Amino acid sequence: MAIQFGRNAYIQTAEETTYGTASSGSYTAMRLISSSLQKTIERSRKTHLNQGNAGFVRSTFDAFNITGGNITAPLHYAGNGDILLAALGSVSSSAGPAPYVHTFTPTANLPSLTIDFQRGASNSGSGVGRKEEFKGCVVSQLTISCAAGEEATFSAGIIAQDSSARADATTDTFPATARSVLHHQLSSNKLSWNGTTNYEVRSFEIVIDNKIERRNNLGSQLTAQPNTSDVKEVRMTVTMDLDSEQFYDDFITTPTAVDGDAVLVMTGTNNDQMTFTIFNAVIEEYSDAVTTFGRTEATVTFLGTIDASGNQAIKIEMQNDNASPI
Repeated sequence: MAIQFGRNAYIQTAEETTYGTASSGSYTAMRLISSSLQKTIERSRKTHLNQGNAGFVRSTFDAFNITGGNITAPLHYAGNGDILLAALGSVSSSAGPAPYVHTFTPTANLPSLTIDFQRGASNSGSGVGRKEEFKGCVVSQLTISCAAGEEATFSAGIIAQDSSARADATTDTFPATARSVLHHQLSSNKLSWNGTTNYEVRSFEIVIDNKIERRNNLGSQLTAQPNTSDVKEVRMTVTMDLDSEQFYDDFITTPTAVDGDAVLVMTGTNNDQMTFTIFNAVIEEYSDAVTTFGRTEATVTFLGTIDASGNQAIKIEMQNDNASPI
């Protein structure tokens, strides 16, 4: 039998019209760093006392179908729109002409995706690998991060309803405009905090936690459409060489916390730009421990909140030459 390899693995995504029904629309291919998507069947021991004479379990039953996993991939200025939409809930696009600005903002209810996971290649004559179709995919948590010397990446925690039997993979066609977001493309304004620009940063991590849980009901092994079970949260953590006391001063200000917008802008080529805005943020955590002879490092965590204009904690703007936000 042919051995399977991870090389050439990727995913294809499309928004579903009906939760758990595979999308019949156009799919967008995305390159992968890793994926743990799979179906797991929980098997539980029957609880009656009539077991084997030697004390071993006599029988089991199948409980829930737990399908999902995590996807880690490079962040691009185009081609990741499905993931951003599934994590936030809404997108609007400027009318054009190019460049187009696609603005992703949070909503209460999140759309679901169909994700085709192309599982790589094989050492057979054709080299064709296998694919698995995951339906009813909801993004429970999205992390976007970048550090000096690296390309930006995203990691999406996926809760899925079910997957289909594995089959032969299809041919990949990646968007030509899916250019990588790279560390040196942070704009000249650096980090902007509360109206002040040019704070140098070494890395950033944005975590959108939708607090999604499965909904298990009698009559099915599959989850019903997952929904939010707690207050959603968005945080941005940045690390920097300590060259200003501003963040510490703002952190310890009391009894009313200092709040403001925290903004990062990445600017690529060909009109490419991505802007992350954490609205009405407060500094939730701050650390600048002195532990070495060398430079002192500060770590600042911003918690996004709703501002007076009704902005819902975070906005991601993706600018490119594509009329479609996907």
